[in-house]
Amino acid sequence: MAAMVGTGAFSDFAAAQRALAPRIETVLPDPAAQDAYHRKYQRYQALVATLQTLQHGDFQEAL
Repeated sequence: MAAMVGTGAFSDFAAAQRALAPRIETVLPDPAAQDAYHRKYQRYQALVATLQTLQHGDFQEAL
């Protein structure tokens, strides 16, 4: 950002910040999709448990 202000790409830091700062938008979950979210989260939890087992070197238990 400093380089862009220094080279004249932006007139000052405030202008650079306005141009480069991410836009923040809050996205709320769809209550009708709660069951699908829950099933996918359960699959994610099982995957994490399996990967933790592999990471700790107990390959037979993971299979």
